[in-house]
Amino acid sequence: MERHSKRMEEKARKCKVRSLGDGLYLVASPSGGEYVVDPVTPRCTCDWHKHHPETACSHAIAARREHEEAVIGRRVSVWNDEADARRQHRPRFRLGDVWATSRATA
Repeated sequence: MERHSKRMEEKARKCKVRSLGDGLYLVASPSGGEYVVDPVTPRCTCDWHKHHPETACSHAIAARREHEEAVIGRRVSVWNDEADARRQHRPRFRLGDVWATSRATA
């Protein structure tokens, strides 16, 4: 399955994210659903993640973006593959089936 990381990242930007404590986040989707997300694993309570447990949904990306910015002070971008992430010359990590990079916030 080909992933479109930039489209997912755009969807993630539209989500509202709130910390629940203990490393969990409540992510409200623009379509009205609310999901509990562990941004590190990444695990989400949405239907997409239930059927595709190895993938990162837009809710997981939104929660990880919030976590990195609030807790670590870094901004996250996602990429389809490691080669794309490596070209950014920034710290990178796996986020489900996509790659992410982080940079210091201004």
